[in-house]
Amino acid sequence: MFGGLDEVYLAYRKSRELYDPKQAGLGQDRRIFYRVSLKVICQLLSPMFGLETSGTTVDVSLNGVGVVVPANWAEGNRIRVRIEAIKFEAEGIIVFRKEETPQFRYGVRFQQTGIFQILKLRRFLQGHHSGRLSQ
Repeated sequence: MFGGLDEVYLAYRKSRELYDPKQAGLGQDRRIFYRVSLKVICQLLSPMFGLETSGTTVDVSLNGVGVVVPANWAEGNRIRVRIEAIKFEAEGIIVFRKEETPQFRYGVRFQQTGIFQILKLRRFLQGHHSGRLSQ
């Protein structure tokens, strides 16, 4: 019944840490959550510019999502991610950007994610991944 609460708490805590762009330049993988390869439709919304676009997830973890969308946004932009298949919505920050003509691939780190949203996401990811979702 309480299995995985440590992962939920860790994801909750990580989503509250400030993002430091210098960390990306250190050249080592500091991920603590496994990425689950998953292709589902998602929407990205930019509250700052009032823009919205649809795309597809590439992989999802408890701490973020990799997506491919046709919109060209910069690293550091704050966005809102919506995955309708699981009724999941979270604030995020673009921490990785790569042009893959004619689309763009982004890595989005979740920010200020709520416990119930993390529980919903964890339940969904467990249906696509056997074992733990963190290292």
